[in-house]
Amino acid sequence: MIVIMWEYMSHIQIETTFEKREDAEKLVDILLDNNLIACAHFCDITAVYVWEGKRYKDPQVLLKVNTQEILYHDCEKLIKKNHPDKVPHILVTQANGSKEYLSWIDGSVKQKSKN
Repeated sequence: MIVIMWEYMSHIQIETTFEKREDAEKLVDILLDNNLIACAHFCDITAVYVWEGKRYKDPQVLLKVNTQEILYHDCEKLIKKNHPDKVPHILVTQANGSKEYLSWIDGSVKQKSKN
């Protein structure tokens, strides 16, 4: 459960992983087309994990996107709808940074009322 404190946290970074880069790129296109994110970053990684009792070590693509916290639920909904995994990796981190960069994020995403 995410505890939202609007007056303290307004920007977030959402991360998810994909087996195929094409799937990550497709999701980014959807999120950008819906003005839900300002930008995305792709990183090639190796994931080691246990799934249904079996241990795996797989190459994956880590996708990180920057947005406003108020848009998280819309982003999460589209990630789940467009992700090939049964239980997609979705983590959220509060994002602090330069005032200019955070202002750019604000100008790049759709405006949504906090009320």
